[in-house]
Amino acid sequence: MILPGKVVTTAAEVGICEAGSRAASESWCGRYLKIGRYKLYLGLFFDLWKRHTVSPIWIQTGEGANWPQNAILPAAEKDRLRSSLRSVSIDPSVFPIEITSNLYLPLIVKAGLDQDEVVDYAVQQILDLRNFLVAEEPVA
Repeated sequence: MILPGKVVTTAAEVGICEAGSRAASESWCGRYLKIGRYKLYLGLFFDLWKRHTVSPIWIQTGEGANWPQNAILPAAEKDRLRSSLRSVSIDPSVFPIEITSNLYLPLIVKAGLDQDEVVDYAVQQILDLRNFLVAEEPVA
């Protein structure tokens, strides 16, 4: 199983998110996930890694035809998503980056970890994001 798929599967098994389908192209591969109302994609983005040299693993979110759940979100919820991504960013002044209506946030990969430790650390980062999204939701 590709690393992002293992991260999403592990996060879903402990109730952090819902696991979605896998998707790939020549320059990225990974798996969709859903946290609350937000649809995200966790993947290896080789072009972003080359350009930003921060991490091979990125969370992507967007709008439009490929992101119907996000496209119908009210503006306040889209702002909440951007704010939550910024809150868990390694550098909120730079990340998330926006490319053609998609937001991209790198996950930290620490050197010297084995694959299971990388997965656990990535799952923790997704949990942190989920906690910010939940904390930012309006009280009903």
